[in-house]
Amino acid sequence: MSNGTCKTCGFWKRHELEVGDYAYCRKYAPQPIIVPQWNSSPAELYEAKWPLTQNTGWCGDYEKKKLPSVYENRAPELA
Repeated sequence: MSNGTCKTCGFWKRHELEVGDYAYCRKYAPQPIIVPQWNSSPAELYEAKWPLTQNTGWCGDYEKKKLPSVYENRAPELA
């Protein structure tokens, strides 16, 4: 059992334009949501979104972020 939070989870991804204490959980595929339309149209808009979570949140699927390997982004050696 782990007591990690979203901030230290490997699935918690912040969009490059976002700041603050919230980001998206990317553990599973985006989930469909219904977005109500406030204009005169009775139609509903369906979108797929990843759950937006706060950095202090937690869940049972936590996996600690892995540190990047020094060799991961290394250019192949020339022969």
